[in-house]
Amino acid sequence: MNTKPIIKYEFALIKYVHDILTGEFINVGLSVVAPSINYSNLKCKTTSRRIKKTFPDVNSIQLKKQLKHIENIFEKNNSKNLSLIHSEKLEKLMLDIIPHDDSSIQWEVVGSGVSINIEKTFDDLFDKYIMKYEEKNIYDHKSDDDVWRVFKKDLQNRKILSLVKPYTISTNDDELNFKHTLKNGSLHCLEALSFDLTTSEGIKDKARSWLGKVTSISKSNELFEIYYMVSSPSDKKLQHAFDNAISILKKSEIPVHIYMENESVKLADSLSNKLHIY
Repeated sequence: MNTKPIIKYEFALIKYVHDILTGEFINVGLSVVAPSINYSNLKCKTTSRRIKKTFPDVNSIQLKKQLKHIENIFEKNNSKNLSLIHSEKLEKLMLDIIPHDDSSIQWEVVGSGVSINIEKTFDDLFDKYIMKYEEKNIYDHKSDDDVWRVFKKDLQNRKILSLVKPYTISTNDDELNFKHTLKNGSLHCLEALSFDLTTSEGIKDKARSWLGKVTSISKSNELFEIYYMVSSPSDKKLQHAFDNAISILKKSEIPVHIYMENESVKLADSLSNKLHIY
């Protein structure tokens, strides 16, 4: 049986330090080296929304130029002397690009590890340390409300929408508010979830959050089911994370139904049959 070789790597984080005295910073870049396979990579953020929100007085245009300059230096050094760069320690590589001084751009060797797919490991580390919370500041991606509007049309066509009401499911120590529910013996809770986010970790975190919410009220005296109306990421590279998110949602002790956006008619038909609306 063929097994993939284990690759040892080191990684460093590039930081924007807004105030040298207080040490306030945000991670803005990542560098990874794996000498055994002659691999090195460096990538910086291309957006500044989160930085601007955290530090409103930052010169975001100048910061972007600085980060692009760092990437350019890396690419220039890498193309000129590939074997030398890959044989050196990560500290030496980073010092050649970003000297240790009192400037706002600094770096720190954070850790090391092993991998069987170094490119995937690089992407995962970038998601974890640089982009994990970035989707909270992105407004051009599909929202939960956008997903609801897709399903809302077919519910209206089936004369179901007028029956939809908000409802709160409570236990002794928790409660969960649903904006869209239908009652027919058991409670049918409709929840629109957009997974059109920017990172794999963000996608899975959203699913984990909903699994936790539903688990917390699973001992309620209410008999209920969850109907998740979901949209997938627009970035196809995040499809695997989306598949994981769906698996996470299905771990619930409460009956769970998953409907993609292109299944809005299917959901409306199913609810119409259960509610005997023809």
